[in-house]
Amino acid sequence: MSIATAARKVLEETGHRAEQMWPVAESSANAASRTNRVWLFLAINCRLVGDTRFDTGENIAPVPVTLADSQKDLYAGRPRMQMAHLLGLFAAESFLRGGDDPSLAEIRLALA
Repeated sequence: MSIATAARKVLEETGHRAEQMWPVAESSANAASRTNRVWLFLAINCRLVGDTRFDTGENIAPVPVTLADSQKDLYAGRPRMQMAHLLGLFAAESFLRGGDDPSLAEIRLALA
């Protein structure tokens, strides 16, 4: 999946546009029984720019949570999400801690 496709999905399903996006992980949803892939992206500085545009049958209720708050819940043993989302949090944290992009410095401080 490309960054452009991920950005389009974020806009459609949340009404938000990200200032920056990076791919942080790729995985199999369930390698034992499925062949589909899951791509995880880190979206930074998302701003509400429009309404959601769900596909038929989708029933999604976005709940904004900061990365720092997600990490606090995770390390306190309170993760309330599916495994792919947990992978996304760990991959995002690893990406942020290992990177040297100065535009991410403020976000790195929130993880300290």
